[in-house]
Amino acid sequence: MNEQIIEDLSSPWSGNTVHLVTVDGSQLIKKQYRKKEGYLREVHALRTVPQTICPSLVDAYEQQQTIYTTYEPLQKDIQAADLDEIIGSLLRQLHQHTAQKTSVFDPGNGVTKETWLDYLESFAPNWLKTIGTDKYESMYCSTINSVRAAYNKKQRALCLIHRDARLANVGQGRNGHFLFLDFELAIIGDPLWDVARYLIQSVHSETTFLKAYEFDHTEIEVLQAYKKLYAMSFMNYLIKNKQADTLDFNA
Repeated sequence: MNEQIIEDLSSPWSGNTVHLVTVDGSQLIKKQYRKKEGYLREVHALRTVPQTICPSLVDAYEQQQTIYTTYEPLQKDIQAADLDEIIGSLLRQLHQHTAQKTSVFDPGNGVTKETWLDYLESFAPNWLKTIGTDKYESMYCSTINSVRAAYNKKQRALCLIHRDARLANVGQGRNGHFLFLDFELAIIGDPLWDVARYLIQSVHSETTFLKAYEFDHTEIEVLQAYKKLYAMSFMNYLIKNKQADTLDFNA
């Protein structure tokens, strides 16, 4: 097998090594994982998600204690102005095609929880310790109580969620259709977590995004609660990874 690196596509955020390569004349993306958990999530997703919205998995293998996947390359010339509509539509398709799961499941570490609320409550105390218990505990308590009230009204549907929907993780396949890539955070969870995450981190036009997602506005209270909870989790991430010395969040 004759392999040659064309371009380094690695991101400092993940710590993975990603290259555009030629293998026996064909172009492929070759990804080397820093953590096995990311590999397990990505392979699970690429084998679960319809090929109309994710790249084709060519191979997944372990070589000299290093884990790789290879998949077909994507075009990356997407305009930021179109991103809200594109990602809204992609998330809708992802959530619809992988819906009706019975419990939260993380393919990376095997963790299962009965509900997304259980999953959040297993992590939230650590977020509060990092970002400041005194300042954010009351907001957390009121927010988690509103989520609990929603669960008391009806059981929430679960599906595969991406957990990293943004411009860097969208491309176009050979047929011109938009695709998601980088599924190494993907787990079975509440689809509104993906929606909340995008609204907090990446949205340009909330109206455009929610329309493309076909958002059910009867879910607005849960979405607002998830936005606050996601903001806390993101603050925790930034502080722990030394991306910010002090952060504040007003919701």
